[in-house]
Amino acid sequence: MWRVSFKETARQIEDGSKTVTRRMGWTHMKVGDLFLPVYQCQGLAKGQKQRVLGGPGPRVCLSNWREPLNVITHDDVVAEGFPEMTVGQFIAFFCRINRCKPPTEISRIKFTPTNRKDSER
Repeated sequence: MWRVSFKETARQIEDGSKTVTRRMGWTHMKVGDLFLPVYQCQGLAKGQKQRVLGGPGPRVCLSNWREPLNVITHDDVVAEGFPEMTVGQFIAFFCRINRCKPPTEISRIKFTPTNRKDSER
């Protein structure tokens, strides 16, 4: 089972508003794969433990495809957990965190909001 870091979007995982994540790389995750959302995976201090987010149990990958970041829709900004952001604000946020440009091809991963397997909508 994968462990996926959501340090920058921990609140959205915790409140269940995030059902899509965009990642640099991550082409290896397939539909049906399970993952555990954690606050941080790498760079932990000696003795520091990973903190699981959003309640018990893993999430299920419902879809994963590659697309340029700048084709994101407002519906997907909402699914990312940012209903208050415009598309442009989300793209700027993502580019700042990931040090990329708007046309960068990224992985768009949709997942269950909880540990139960929901159907793709």
